[in-house]
Amino acid sequence: MKLRCRLDGLVLPARLEPGRLIAWDGEESFEMGRKEAKFYEIIEATRSEWQELVRYNYRIFRWGFYLNPSKPAIYPTNS
Repeated sequence: MKLRCRLDGLVLPARLEPGRLIAWDGEESFEMGRKEAKFYEIIEATRSEWQELVRYNYRIFRWGFYLNPSKPAIYPTNS
């Protein structure tokens, strides 16, 4: 999955581990907090990754304008 910071446009690769979201900034990784997540939008993810984010209460994420869905195709809404 890939996330984009809405403040500075930085794109970060990320992955889900049990109960948490890990993102990388260069070679350093960090756990993204649920409150910190409001500053990011998802620009690439699978349906299962999105479902896991919701399950772990990362509901404040939004889909990026130029979302590039991973296979299989997903069709999110920004309501």
